[in-house]
Amino acid sequence: MIGRRLVLVVLGVLFAAAACGDADGADGADGAETAGDEPAPTSATTADPDATVAPSTTTTTIPTSVSGDPLAPLPESGVEPVGGLPAPTFEGTDILTGEVVSLAPTGRPTAIAFFAHWCPHCQREVQEITDWLAANDFPDTVDFVAVSTLEDPARDNHPPSEWLEGEGWPYPVISDTADFAVATAYGVTAVPFWAFLDGEGQVLTRVAGNLGPDLLAQLFEDIATGP
Repeated sequence: MIGRRLVLVVLGVLFAAAACGDADGADGADGAETAGDEPAPTSATTADPDATVAPSTTTTTIPTSVSGDPLAPLPESGVEPVGGLPAPTFEGTDILTGEVVSLAPTGRPTAIAFFAHWCPHCQREVQEITDWLAANDFPDTVDFVAVSTLEDPARDNHPPSEWLEGEGWPYPVISDTADFAVATAYGVTAVPFWAFLDGEGQVLTRVAGNLGPDLLAQLFEDIATGP
């Protein structure tokens, strides 16, 4: 089954995963940057089956909002405790295009990435994934959206929109709320943080830390092919 395959892939990389520590920049478990008191996730809906997360054509800026029951924080062990539960839905404005992006079940699996602009592990992940995406075909049956979280104007690469534009990031990105509602809803514990959902909006698995393009390619293919 897809959930089991995803868990096996994730468990196989936990020992190598790295992420940014607390909001003050200290490294957490596995080098992860813990979410602490900062921002988190957001997603998007894809209407075009040939495009990953095609946002609405609306260009009116709207604040980020989230609904649904929050997920439990991901344990330090990295073992997903809530697989099969419905993921929270959310809506916001793409910080790269100004278009409205919403995440809700569409029948297509979704990958959600949570990045902090000041986190060196996030910076490496974004660069590696962007390079990989430029050289490879992303599964056209999977939606992909990023969430800019833990924003801090006093730290590196602010604003995050300029950082991501400079890297050539090709997919929608929304900002978390001031009180980190999206991160909290997804149980974000460190960044980078990943959530993978099936087409019905159910959680397949979550993982914190650098996965890198090769492992992400496996996960993307896994959710694209289904059970």
